[in-house]
Amino acid sequence: MAGNSIQDNWRRINEQIAEAAALAGRRAADIQVVGVAKMQSLDRVEAAVRAGLRVVGENYAQELTSKKTALRHLNLKWHFVGHLQSNKVKNVVGEVALIHSVDRLSLAQKIGEYASTRALAQDILIEVNIDEEDSKNGVAIDQAPALIEEVQKVAGIRLCGLMCMPSLEKSPEESRRSFAQLRELRDQWRALVSPGKVSHHVDELSMGTTQDFRYAVMEGATLVRLGTILFGERAVRGASHGRLS
Repeated sequence: MAGNSIQDNWRRINEQIAEAAALAGRRAADIQVVGVAKMQSLDRVEAAVRAGLRVVGENYAQELTSKKTALRHLNLKWHFVGHLQSNKVKNVVGEVALIHSVDRLSLAQKIGEYASTRALAQDILIEVNIDEEDSKNGVAIDQAPALIEEVQKVAGIRLCGLMCMPSLEKSPEESRRSFAQLRELRDQWRALVSPGKVSHHVDELSMGTTQDFRYAVMEGATLVRLGTILFGERAVRGASHGRLS
């Protein structure tokens, strides 16, 4: 049965996280799994929740809205992990605990504008184009410090950390170097953060997917985005935003 399979997947994922964390001298409790439910059935998401999943990530605003409505009886946190178009901001802000993929000031301003109308501060991560690929979303490394400084001036948002997706051409071992680079950059960029009244910080590192999450944990990930390794292969395939799960 799918539920039993997902329960087994959840157990193995947590064993691998614990092993990787121990190798790095970290606590497994400091790493949170974001179950990327893009194009997964409600039954599979519910099975994962029964197994222990507490955070569900969605790539598309419409799918977020429909799944959140259908699963409102469950005690879940929702994250948005896909590329966010400005015209979809109103469907996401306030509906998720965290937006992983802010890569430009105009998007941050749109998020802040809408969050302010709802009298809330939306938590965000800045997506960094860690391998500087033309085909990828994410702010360029050399432009990230300026974006970090500017987003802190935007009312209605709270900066919480960074996200990256290494090149699809890389092996998991090669991706590890990209994860280490993002952690090192985060540590450098801490000096740019002024907590202020909304407690800006860059503690969170969203990195690592099905193929390479063990290496991400060893390099400091606090959020790992896992889809097929948890839920199984998607029944329907469509356009994807790089390697999200």
